[in-house]
Amino acid sequence: MKRRPLLLLAACALVAGLVAPPAPAAAATTAPTTGFRFFDLTARDGVKLKANVIEPASPGRHPAIVFPASWAANDFEYLLQANKLAARGYVVLSMTPRGLFGSGGEIDVAGPKDLADISAAYDWLIANTRADPGRLGVAGISYGGDMALQMAAYDKRTKAVGGLSAYADLAGSLYPNRTRVSLTVPSLWTVGRVLGRPSAEFTEMMKAFQRVEHEDDPRTQKILAWAGARSASTRVDEINRNGTAVFLANGWGDSFFPPNQFVDFFNRLTVPHKHLEFTPADHATGEATGLAGLPNPVWDSFTRFFDKHLAGRTDVPQDAPVVLTPKVNKPGLQNPFDPGTREPYADWAAIAKRTERFTLSSGEKLDQGTGGPDAQVTIRAGQGTGADSGLHFVTNAIEQFTGIAPTIRTSGIARADGAVWQSSRLAGGRAIRGDVRLRTNVTTTAPINSFFAYLYDVDAGGTGRLITYAPYTLRDVAPGVPLPVDLRLQSTGYDLPSGHRLALVIDTKDFRSMDAGKPGSSLTFSGPSSLDLPVR
Repeated sequence: MKRRPLLLLAACALVAGLVAPPAPAAAATTAPTTGFRFFDLTARDGVKLKANVIEPASPGRHPAIVFPASWAANDFEYLLQANKLAARGYVVLSMTPRGLFGSGGEIDVAGPKDLADISAAYDWLIANTRADPGRLGVAGISYGGDMALQMAAYDKRTKAVGGLSAYADLAGSLYPNRTRVSLTVPSLWTVGRVLGRPSAEFTEMMKAFQRVEHEDDPRTQKILAWAGARSASTRVDEINRNGTAVFLANGWGDSFFPPNQFVDFFNRLTVPHKHLEFTPADHATGEATGLAGLPNPVWDSFTRFFDKHLAGRTDVPQDAPVVLTPKVNKPGLQNPFDPGTREPYADWAAIAKRTERFTLSSGEKLDQGTGGPDAQVTIRAGQGTGADSGLHFVTNAIEQFTGIAPTIRTSGIARADGAVWQSSRLAGGRAIRGDVRLRTNVTTTAPINSFFAYLYDVDAGGTGRLITYAPYTLRDVAPGVPLPVDLRLQSTGYDLPSGHRLALVIDTKDFRSMDAGKPGSSLTFSGPSSLDLPVR
């Protein structure tokens, strides 16, 4: 790809960023910089990678950050943030990963070659800039963040990493609760072929994922091993031994890499400094305004964290280890520069003060407490009900900027195809924080079947607004035999208005999943069944 048009676009964006209101975290320092240099970074195997670097103009050694670009972007992605960080005293190198755009080689999907490339960037920084060898870090959005988190284990020189809208567990993101996702792989595969050069291994994995349903198939096991080798979650022990500072940020509605995998990763980290935050956003939409040089709370948090734990600054206030911005039922245009209500917590366990239990009872009721008769409901598989988690990128991004969430009228759900339970009106509302859990028993008439659980906020008019959801696939089970299921829905932060109801809907089709209920079969949900709601 020719770089001159991109340079022009980047220059225009840079001018726009310079006249935009500065983000609070960036306002403290505006020192002169050297400006950008664009060059070819030579990888350790000789492959040429497109890169750029910017430095503070002041003498002496400076902390350095490497930014690998996202999947559909190149090294121009971080120009505006790099300019701001350089003005704060950082040497910043941005790079286009191998196999994409103008970089040589083949796509490695955050594999060992990509990690070696970042180590080569460290080497180049030490040899060619005033980067401090003792203060090296790496961060990125999505694909770049995937690599960054692994670098905490791969190269001991890495002192701080940042993963924004990234994955820590690729296998878990591709197969949540043993259910194959639908658009993640086709999207990555299509973009990879259009903008880059997929490796033979990458090609094999993508084709197998879309064709092979059975979990015990050797090809599926190969995919899981391939994904595990590209996940920071499999290297937590190394990260903990290295003591690398870890910054994590994601959207509640990330349709590629949902929240639970970040929560699990964060809770396993024992490093001295770690940070996790969630905002109402979809994949990479929470950080998007920051890439345009505009105020952005996620980038502000990132900057404060790196100022403290990479640059070693003592004059920068620090955020709590966990910061949550809950979703609220507030339809209407949202101010994209409003950070919302940011709630600080000492750790993940502190976000909910109690768990409120609801029993799935007869008469489609969610009864508060543990008493009441248990319900038994049978639904046909393979039929849609209108309940759905939404479109990748689109649905939760729309909610982020307009307040319009996926909705459904519970009265319109065909009871032969979907099960519904509703609570009474809840006085005072509920501040839902954390992991909602559904416990029930499932009997299927097919050895493989999928179902989807949705939790809705239902207003006085009977319209339900999606709070959270989760897929679940039963594989190799004995038909006709009840199977206990403990299903953890995606972690959420949601403020239920006073007087609204909760509704649990279960059906067997969802747009985000390839696996779905088998037509001609059925699923029976029987007690004892309960819904546990974490409440602040």
